[in-house]
Amino acid sequence: MYKAGDNDWFRIAAANPEGTHWEDTCWYVRSLRRYEFALQFDIPVTYPATVTQIELPQLDGKTLEMYRGGKICLTVHFKPLWAKNW
Repeated sequence: MYKAGDNDWFRIAAANPEGTHWEDTCWYVRSLRRYEFALQFDIPVTYPATVTQIELPQLDGKTLEMYRGGKICLTVHFKPLWAKNW
């Protein structure tokens, strides 16, 4: 549905046979400009009890919402948004 309507915003594929490392690209369109980034993450051994850390390596150090290595901060910056919905 999204792909047919050109509403998709990422592609992803397993990067190893075990299916524990995933990578590909994601993109965002703003003011008619498309920004494309590499996307990757590892499925932790303790999943689903442990949150998967999404990484956008190209954005490493460019925003406050990023940890070293391009990992997106899923606790402090986004927790207030989640807390409203819980």
